[in-house]
Amino acid sequence: MIWNKINKISDLKEYIESVCPNAMLVDGYDDCIIGIQLVKPNNTHIIYSKHSMIKKIIVNKHISFNDAHTYFTYIVRIAFTLNKNIMPLFVEDLPNPKLN
Repeated sequence: MIWNKINKISDLKEYIESVCPNAMLVDGYDDCIIGIQLVKPNNTHIIYSKHSMIKKIIVNKHISFNDAHTYFTYIVRIAFTLNKNIMPLFVEDLPNPKLN
């Protein structure tokens, strides 16, 4: 499996660009990627951990969880709903104990 060979964010980005060059990436959140959904060559989605993204927003913007959740919902998520075939997917995942 390819995930076992990826040790750095740069390796992940290189793999994504080679397999699905049209997929949309959310700048600054590469470390929140948890998977890739390859349906067809022109229908590919990068899957992000919503929890990790909100945690990163809290740290980077020095804001509360509620403000970070609002920012994610109305700024980050909305910005990537333009093309349904290549837009990122945001998974409602459980908190990662390593992040807390």
